[in-house]
Amino acid sequence: MAEQVVLSNGIIKVSVTSLGAEMTSVIKNGVEKIWQADPEVWAKHAPTLFPICGGLNNDTYTYKGESYSLTRHGFARTSLFEVEEKTETSATFLLRSSEETLKCYPFHFEFRVKYSINGSTLSITYDTKNTGEENMYYSLGGHDAYSCPEGVNSYSVIFEQPEDLDSNLLVGPVLGHELMNFGKNTTELQLKEEFFELDTLAFLNLKSRKAWLKNRDTGDTIEIGFDGFDYFMIWTKVGAKFICLEPWCGLSDYFDAGSDITEKAAIMTLLPNERQTKTRTVTF
Repeated sequence: MAEQVVLSNGIIKVSVTSLGAEMTSVIKNGVEKIWQADPEVWAKHAPTLFPICGGLNNDTYTYKGESYSLTRHGFARTSLFEVEEKTETSATFLLRSSEETLKCYPFHFEFRVKYSINGSTLSITYDTKNTGEENMYYSLGGHDAYSCPEGVNSYSVIFEQPEDLDSNLLVGPVLGHELMNFGKNTTELQLKEEFFELDTLAFLNLKSRKAWLKNRDTGDTIEIGFDGFDYFMIWTKVGAKFICLEPWCGLSDYFDAGSDITEKAAIMTLLPNERQTKTRTVTF
């Protein structure tokens, strides 16, 4: 059964469920900052993406000539993690490879997600270890849905540096090569619901490693730090009251890509017994 872990320091209160190591709530000054997963709209809060981000062509890939099936964003988001460690202000969730995971992902691993709070800042650390005897190929990322009670049209995403906001258009659930521009040499993307009729905005070439979600009516901001995460996705459902800001280490397949996971776009590799840590931050 899933365990709900609550972290609090008197400034923010963060709730995380062991099902998917998913953040389900952040409350500051009595205000909920995270989308509350209305099942009539989108029944998630902030899924953990592992061992892939986005989609595969036909939900399949190959490794050493064998074919495997993985659904969009991988299996971590629906897996029960072990609560390995918890204090008042931090908690670590652990997922290990198993007979079940080996059926769809033939690599032995330990994957930890640690949440820790300091002041108004939440740090999310992904620690991945290859416990097998072969190279391991993987991706990981976040998919946090921030509450936008006034509707997304009232919000902007502000980037750390001026950007040419070129988004790769999707072909179904995977990436195409065609680009659509949402601004030249600008630090601000004013969100519009109509953008998301195209599904996800996929920014693959940002210079910035920090962005802010700003309510243009109230001035309230949330700061997203994603040093070490090369790709940044923005998504919502048209008409929904949330916006997902998604730092990724990895990408969907391109529609015309081959199926070999060792040659997948933006795939990361761990040698046997190697581990890698990636940390992103959210300041409320």
